[in-house]
Amino acid sequence: MYFPRYYKKAALNLSVEAIIIFVLAFAMLGVGIFVTEQLREIGTQGVATSQDILASIEESPTAEKPIVGIKKSGISLPANDQLEIKIGFYNADRSTAEEATILIDECKSSSTGTISSYANDGDYPVRVVSLSENVAPSTETGFLAVLNNNNLESGETYICKLKVVKESDPTVEYETLTFFLNVIS
Repeated sequence: MYFPRYYKKAALNLSVEAIIIFVLAFAMLGVGIFVTEQLREIGTQGVATSQDILASIEESPTAEKPIVGIKKSGISLPANDQLEIKIGFYNADRSTAEEATILIDECKSSSTGTISSYANDGDYPVRVVSLSENVAPSTETGFLAVLNNNNLESGETYICKLKVVKESDPTVEYETLTFFLNVIS
């Protein structure tokens, strides 16, 4: 049987195209592995940050003491400046604490007895800026937060509530801690 020459040429072109396809496939595989590794590194950095915050707090949160990071003497908040704090939180619930973040509300003056709160004033007495995080059951996390005095009197001591709440619905409270807040000038 006789085969014309153009069949051989076609077979050669097919093998060149196959080689090009293999080269492109391996190049795309390399790019995919590189991107996956970069995403893994970014995810690891986020976890390390939370663990670093927990490591910098003197005690670890537990089921018996789910919120830590505030000393017995309380917090000294500058009247016209911001304060950075680190709070540890342990989720003792059986479900995930979704969008968990912290806020400070219901501050009662130790001298006048007046209460400054969101319910009374329509604004929180202390503005808290913090990232939210989903906290799985029986796990701990660390929050880095910035506090700003909103309407508390300088030189006054308050008894306040720090709450771990759901960011999109602050009426969902996961944990609460009562503490002293000293507003300093």
